[in-house]
Amino acid sequence: MTEIDFLPPKKSWIQEIQKSDWIILTSGAAARTLPQIMGDLRTLHGKRIAVVGKSTAAILGALGLRADFVGPGPGSMALARAWPGKKSESILHLTGNAEEGGLVKVMRRMGYPTQRIEVYRNRLPPCLPKPVLSALRQAGADWVVFASGTAAQRLRRLVGKTAMPRIKTVEIETAANLRPRRPALAIFKSFECKGSLK
Repeated sequence: MTEIDFLPPKKSWIQEIQKSDWIILTSGAAARTLPQIMGDLRTLHGKRIAVVGKSTAAILGALGLRADFVGPGPGSMALARAWPGKKSESILHLTGNAEEGGLVKVMRRMGYPTQRIEVYRNRLPPCLPKPVLSALRQAGADWVVFASGTAAQRLRRLVGKTAMPRIKTVEIETAANLRPRRPALAIFKSFECKGSLK
């Protein structure tokens, strides 16, 4: 649903990371940018890393890094509500253009000094990939499940109102990207597919 373009790393990003106590990653794409930004991941020694959920923690683990805090889910607002850090600690959110700074605003309102760097961009493909289109046309494709608000927005734009199937989302923020067009909407609290398919 979304094509991701990683932005060329800037030297200033390394400086921002080095002066931050915490790094927040709210997507797998953000986690995957760390090797390109830092080069040697050992330079992150002493930094604490917070991730939005288990899947982002797994991607971080595949890079040889461990998350110091895994948000309870679903979504970045749950991470903010459960934030374990101190108000004296500086925070840097590595994210994409679709996020638009919502997490930073919430963290600042809560009294945490938080900055944001856009390290990748989400791009709307010109049309749906053939496997997605084919699955939507199958009689057995009753539901589409979204864990990403960006992907939900993209499907809505590409498919239009009449062809939209029933939707399930993992969080209220993702659901908001589909309204008011989708009355048959369910929101569930588990990131696990098995939780959404019962």
